[in-house]
Amino acid sequence: MSLRGLRIGVIGGSIAGTAVAVLLTRSSQDVTVFERSSRLDERGGGIGLEFAGIRKLEALDLIERDMPQVRAPNRIWRVKDGEQYLGRLLKRQQMNVAAVHWGLLHHQLLARMNSKDYRSGVPVDRVENTSAGPSVLTADGTRHSFDIVVGADGYRSRTRQSLFPAIMQTYAGYPAWRGIVDERELPDAAPVDQAMHIVGTTYGHAPFYLVPGRGGETQRGTRRLNWLWYDAGVPDDVLELVRSADGHAHVDAVPPGDMTKKQRNYLREISGEQLPPWHRDVVRATPAPYIQSLYDLPLDHYVAGRVCLAGDAAAIARPHTGSATLKALEDAITLAQAVDEEASIEAALARYDVQRGSVGQQLVRVGQELGREQVVEAPRWAGLNEAKFDKWFGSGVTSTAWYAQPLHLQERAPVKP
Repeated sequence: MSLRGLRIGVIGGSIAGTAVAVLLTRSSQDVTVFERSSRLDERGGGIGLEFAGIRKLEALDLIERDMPQVRAPNRIWRVKDGEQYLGRLLKRQQMNVAAVHWGLLHHQLLARMNSKDYRSGVPVDRVENTSAGPSVLTADGTRHSFDIVVGADGYRSRTRQSLFPAIMQTYAGYPAWRGIVDERELPDAAPVDQAMHIVGTTYGHAPFYLVPGRGGETQRGTRRLNWLWYDAGVPDDVLELVRSADGHAHVDAVPPGDMTKKQRNYLREISGEQLPPWHRDVVRATPAPYIQSLYDLPLDHYVAGRVCLAGDAAAIARPHTGSATLKALEDAITLAQAVDEEASIEAALARYDVQRGSVGQQLVRVGQELGREQVVEAPRWAGLNEAKFDKWFGSGVTSTAWYAQPLHLQERAPVKP
C-alpha cells in the first residue's frame, strides 16, 4: 500500500494544524483543515524560538529565511531594590533565542498552503472514530469522511475528549499575567534591546522581551514588548477560581481587554510593590493585559484508531519551557514523516504515537519542575547575591536551557554563565 492520496482531516488551523496540512500535502495527501475561528493571525503574543530550531524550520521551508525576529542573546535576572530604575542585577547569561510574533509565524505557514483546503469559520461538532474509518461532523450537520483525522484543536480539544474522555487537565496552581505593548508607548526600551529581563517577584518571576511589530517591523521604535508574570500569590477571588465537587480547581483564561476591575486594580497594585520602576511602568502602560490559565496534561498515547492528536491537543506543558510552538511543529514534522515512510496507516500512526508520546510526557514533567523551582518554591530573590543565585540556578532543571529549546529534547545544553 502506497500512502499517497489519503484523505486527511485536520481539526484546528493554528500552528500545529497548519503545519500538519503543509507537510502532508507535500507528500501528495488530500488535506482539509477545519478552523473554528474566521481569523487567527491577530491572536497570540511573542514566542521565543531557539536558533537551532529556527534553522531547522528554515531548512524544511516552513518559514522564510528572513522571517522578522528580534534576537535576545542575553538573559538578565533582576530583582526590585528600592527605587533603582531597573532593580538590582542578579545574573547575566547568554541565551541563543530569537523572539517572533505568533501571528507572523502562523501567516508564513498559511502562505505555504497555497490553494489547499483551509476552511475558516467552520466549527467541528464531533469526531466519530469507527472501524470503518473516522469522520468529522461540522456544526452545520455535514459529515466528512477521512482516512486519518488529526486533532490539533488546542488545549480544550474536543477531539482529545472524544478519544480519552477520562483524562482531564489539571490546574497548575497559579496563572500568568500577560501583556504586549507597542515600543512607542514606552519611555525607554533600551534595557531589553538585545536582552530578555527576568524579574524575580515574591511569588514567582516575570520575563520581559521585545518582539517584532504588528507588521513584522524590527527597527527600534517599531517593535512591541511582550511580558508575562507567573504569580502564585494571586487570591482565589481575584482569579475567580472555582472548585468542583471532587476538589479540582478551575480558572478561566481572561482575554485581552476583559479583565475585571478587581483584576486590573490588583495587577496595578502588585506591579508597584514587586517590580522595579521600569518594569512596573511597562505593565501599567499595557493597554489590554490578560490572564493565561495554566494547566498540565500528559498523555500516554496520541492515537486511537485512525485519529491522532498534535500540539496542545496532545499534551499541555506550562509555558516555562517556551516549547509549545516548537513541540507543535515537531509533532507535525514527525507525523508527516511517518505517513510518508510507512507502508500502512496503522504503522504510520503507531510510529508517531511512540515517538511523540514520550516527548510530550517529558515536557509536561519539566514544566512542572520549572514551576516548582521558579514559582511555587521560588527563592527569596531579594536575599540572593550572584554566588547564591548560581547555587540555586545549578541545583535543578532550571540549570538546563529548557527555555525555547531545540526541536529535539536530547539536544539540550546547559545555559552558559
